[in-house]
Amino acid sequence: MCILSMELSVLIQSLQDCIIKELHLDIKHLPLEFYQDLQQELVIKAGFPTQVFQEISNKHLPNTSTHWQSQIAPHLTQLPGYGIKNIRNAIAIVSGKGGVGKSTVSSNLACASGLIGAQVGLLDADIYGPSIPTMMGITSKPLPVDDNQYQPIKNHGVECMSMGLLQEDGPLIWRGPMLAKALMQMINQTAWSALDYLFIDLPPGTGDIPLSLTQKIPLSGAIIVTTPQTIATLDAEKALQMLLRLNIPVLGIISNMAWHECENCHHQSTLFGDTGAKQLAEKYQVKLLGEVPLHHQIREQADIGHPIATQLHSPLSKIWQQIALNTLIALASRPINTSSKFPPIRTE
Repeated sequence: MCILSMELSVLIQSLQDCIIKELHLDIKHLPLEFYQDLQQELVIKAGFPTQVFQEISNKHLPNTSTHWQSQIAPHLTQLPGYGIKNIRNAIAIVSGKGGVGKSTVSSNLACASGLIGAQVGLLDADIYGPSIPTMMGITSKPLPVDDNQYQPIKNHGVECMSMGLLQEDGPLIWRGPMLAKALMQMINQTAWSALDYLFIDLPPGTGDIPLSLTQKIPLSGAIIVTTPQTIATLDAEKALQMLLRLNIPVLGIISNMAWHECENCHHQSTLFGDTGAKQLAEKYQVKLLGEVPLHHQIREQADIGHPIATQLHSPLSKIWQQIALNTLIALASRPINTSSKFPPIRTE
């Protein structure tokens, strides 16, 4: 951080107060770079989307000149020197068990990241239950393009690819090594645009397929999804331990179905407890990226292919945007990766 004039230091303090009020974030603890340009105006560089920060600056400090610049870089993965073509950062969405809402989190997190200014893709690697096409409202098939590649389908501002878009209806009866190889090929043969983040919805658990994928896909980070009750966080802890053993950075934990609010009296009930995800985050010293309520609108919007995060009138969309921002800020604090070479596809 460079030395600023007293006037700009006061401006930064005013800006900090506004951001704490709006986003509950202290800019002193964010990976930011401050400097003055030739016109002596304040410029703030960040390694995450800054659209919402610019909006807050314009809203609360309209008579000042504050310019936020987003410079999203690729971050170091567990496979040093490797990356995915056209993808700056791949982020795995992981759960220790099924039924905790991992795919719901994946679709809303991807949409929310796009809403706050990022270029985003979503890969459905949950091979046995590919639900992303339904949740993202995708019915068309990917079109083949040059070099034996497929064009991802874009909806709600997110580029999507799923085995569910490539296979015929019915169950996919393949063994683990064949599935892992097919998913790696799908990643490599998808003609992604230049994306800041690719969210990968992994199969639940710590079995052969999620283990193989996390060993072979260069990941900038991973997110653990759980519900608050002990029986879920015990499995979430196993998934977290798997990631740590593979040297994959855990960006944080998202607690899904954290509470339910009565629509009549607005009383909040923690149906599944309220401490499980928090205790897990504290035990492993990772961030609790956010808590999502159990709400019928989240389910309804997923069923019709319009994730609740895309419904800007809904307070639930604000929750998802805050979680997306927390996630991308956590990644921005990680070391930078200077290579973009894709690792060779290994077969078992």
